[in-house]
Amino acid sequence: MYRLLPAAITPPTIYIKPGIPFSDLRSRIDVAGIRYPFVVKPDVGMKGILFRVIEDDAQLKNTTPTYHLSILFRKKSISR
Repeated sequence: MYRLLPAAITPPTIYIKPGIPFSDLRSRIDVAGIRYPFVVKPDVGMKGILFRVIEDDAQLKNTTPTYHLSILFRKKSISR
């Protein structure tokens, strides 16, 4: 679905395979321009299963090892 949207309205998103070292994960997040807070969820179709808002490095370190699938990281959009 997101491939059909214009890039200008699609938030920065990266996909990470399980088991990536934390330093590599942080580097990929930084390069993508994703800043705290952001959201993560397993890459399982369009479902919100295990959707989490990540506020800091400590929460990121504790959350990502629980996923055994590819993980989608996306900049959190702020609603008004």
